[in-house]
Amino acid sequence: MANLDKASVRIEVSCLKTDFEKLCAEGKITCESQAIMTSLFMVVGTLTVENLD
Repeated sequence: MANLDKASVRIEVSCLKTDFEKLCAEGKITCESQAIMTSLFMVVGTLTVENLD
């Protein structure tokens, strides 16, 4: 199984989320795409969370 640097993934996802939010604010993303991408960002965020133990 591949190892990923979770910090790098979080930074990249943060940049993508910022770009996505900008496109949403400009009305360039449909409601359906917004729902899908928001869910995807939540899943990726959950997978890259550091252990809090």
